[in-house]
Amino acid sequence: MLGMDTEPGIYLRTLTDLFRAIEEARDHADCSVSMSYLEIYNEVIRDLLNPSSGFLDLREDSRGNIQIAGIMEVSTSNAQEVRVT
Repeated sequence: MLGMDTEPGIYLRTLTDLFRAIEEARDHADCSVSMSYLEIYNEVIRDLLNPSSGFLDLREDSRGNIQIAGIMEVSTSNAQEVRVT
């Protein structure tokens, strides 16, 4: 998913395209990006930004939205910042 510097994977390509689109819309739209990074394997959810959090659970809020309880969310302003995270 990540790929290499010479051949980036779908994850890095998607980030690059996302931030390019935000830059193009900059004159007529305000955008902010926040992200979480998780792994789902054998029906177990892990927070890859905060591995020490253990396994996480799905929760349904009062409006019926499904959320991952306790997952870390970070704000970011460019693809390079995400690559470092």
